[in-house]
This record gives sequence, structure tokens and C-alpha cells, in this order.
Amino acid sequence: MWKWKDGAELWYSPPVDSLLGALCLTCLLVGTPSNLTALIYFSKKRSRDTPTLLYVTITLTDTVTCVLVTPVAITMFSGRDPGWFSNSTFCNMWGMLWEIQPYYSVFLVFMLTVLRTVSLVKPLLVTKTRHVLAVLVGYYLFLVIRFTAGLAGDLGRYKYETKDGYPYNHFTSSWFSQWDIIAGVVLLAFPIIPVAVSCVMSVYIVRSSVAACQEDLTRGSRGRGRNSKHRATTTILLLTTIYIVFNIPVFINYIRLAIIVFGPTHTDFLNPDGNSRFVHAYSWLFTYIMSVALNALVNPIVYFFRMVRFRQSIKNIWVCKLDSRHLESSVTVVSNRIAPVLPGKDHLGLTSPSAVGFVIENCSRLEDVTDREVDGHDL
Repeated sequence: MWKWKDGAELWYSPPVDSLLGALCLTCLLVGTPSNLTALIYFSKKRSRDTPTLLYVTITLTDTVTCVLVTPVAITMFSGRDPGWFSNSTFCNMWGMLWEIQPYYSVFLVFMLTVLRTVSLVKPLLVTKTRHVLAVLVGYYLFLVIRFTAGLAGDLGRYKYETKDGYPYNHFTSSWFSQWDIIAGVVLLAFPIIPVAVSCVMSVYIVRSSVAACQEDLTRGSRGRGRNSKHRATTTILLLTTIYIVFNIPVFINYIRLAIIVFGPTHTDFLNPDGNSRFVHAYSWLFTYIMSVALNALVNPIVYFFRMVRFRQSIKNIWVCKLDSRHLESSVTVVSNRIAPVLPGKDHLGLTSPSAVGFVIENCSRLEDVTDREVDGHDL
């Protein structure tokens, strides 16, 4: 499985690299258009509430993630030749952008899960969208500052090495390197714990209220509203479960790194003797690159199976356009026919553009309410 190249022993397995390259290519060709479709779907919603904001941000982040794996795919298929990473400027820019992706994705899932749990525990508490937006923007700016500080201060540079398969930050300062490890453990690894706790709490609350929901369904709209919240909770729990599955390896790897650097014996529990080529070549490639990319690839699948309107989004876009044109032409014809009797007015006493706008606007509002009930994505 491990081959030789130019008389030197390879750090990687070509078959495994080909598999990883195929997965990266799948993320690019399937994940990118899927997340773009989801991004358009959530962005076109008239409601500008907290869940819509979070889903828009998640789909945008996942879209960027699926695009950023492109140079990794090229490297995996080319025998780990640097490819685009041979350019130092591109290497630094890609490294900084990629570092932001997993941290921000973790934070978004954390926000989505915790807010969901809070809404279940305290249903009368209203989360202000502008406050959530301020937190999202503030955290992103914090990440940008964090990952550009090392480059600006000449404390590290992103460099590509064959044994890694992607650029990572080579720190020139030991204290900055240790600080980076601590920040990774706190911001990237440990959030999985409160996310898992919130997930368990949400499951317990939903299961305890299933009987009440079934009883309310026989009484009318209150049951539909509660059922919508249950659907929203189930969707978020699925996204959270997928996040946990893909990020447990990240959690283990960062704990492993912290033990190696700060532990009394500096022992790597995954590679005690230091001779495992697989750990050297794939431990971070699997956990820091592939798990993040595959998580971004899988999320639209959850939207597809959990949100009816999302499955019909592309069809609805074209149907709405045709219906709008048909409605406008119909009203124009009616207006022209009765124009001699009521100049500039239609049979409703409204100007034709106003009639069209009124109907379309109210249909959009009704569709948005229906979306929230059918998809169940509101908090």
C-alpha cells in the first residue's frame, strides 16, 4: 500500500489519496450547487427572523467550504504535488480562509442548537435577530483578526508539505503556537460538549410533549403550530447529530495535540512509538479537511429530506415567474377592455400595477407562512 518514489519512502497511500480526491471533487461538484440552491432558497424568504438568518449563514459557509477543497482535490490526484499551493501568496490566503471555516461552522451549529433549546425551555422568550446578526458578524471578525495576526506579525506562515497534503501554519514563535493550540481546543473541540448537551435536552423536551402535540392536533391550529416546532427541532437535531459525528474526530485530535504539547510525558496516544505513517499522513487531513468538507456536503441532504419547500424550490421559482407573467398579462387585458368606462382603473377600482403587486405580495406572505409550517424551521 505504501510505495516508493524517487528512492524515498512515501508518507502517503496513493489509493487513499485517490479516494480523498474523489470525495473532495464530490464536495465541489455536488456540494457547491446544492448549498447554493439552499442559500437562494433561504435568502428569498420574506421573513428575516433568526432561524432564516442562521440557515443563510450556514449555507453560505458550506458553499465556501465546498469550493475551497478544490486545490486539495488537485493535490490528492497529482501524487501530492503542491499544485496551486506552490504559490506562497495563494498558500497563505487559502490557509487563512480554510482555518476560518471549521471554527465558524462549529459556532453556527452551536448558535442554532442552543437557541433551539432555549426556545423550547422558554417559549415566550423572543430572540432579536439584530442581536444574533451582531454576534455572528463579531465572531467572524474575531476569527479574521486571529488568523491574520500571525501573518501580519510574522509569527507564522502557511506552508505546504507533502506529508500533510494541505498547507498548515508553521509558527516561528513557540508561545504563539501554544496559544493557537489552546484556542483550537477551546473554540473548535470543546463546543461539541454544550452542543451535545443541548441536543439531549431538546430530545427530552420534544419526547415529553409528543402526547400533548397529538392531543392538540385534534383541536386545530395550536396543534399545527406545535407540530411545526417539533419538525423544526427534529431538523436541527439531525443537523446537530451530523455535526457531532463529523467533529468527534476533530475533538479527539485536538485533545491528542494538547496532550502531546502540554502533557507530562508528551506522548501521542494514537502513535506512541511515532512510527505510524498513517497517523502522520492522514490524522489531520481526515479530521481538519475531510470531516469539515463532508459535513458541508451532507447538510443540503438534510434540507432536502426535511423541508418540502426546499425540494420544490427550483420548480417553484419557475412556476412563480410564469404565474406572475400570466397574472400581469391577464390584469392588463381586463384593464384595457374596461379602460373607456374607468380610465386607468380595473374592475376592482385599482390601477393594474397595484392590483398585480397586491396579489403577488399577499401570495408571497401566505407562501412564507406555509413554508414555515411545512418546513418547520422556525425557532
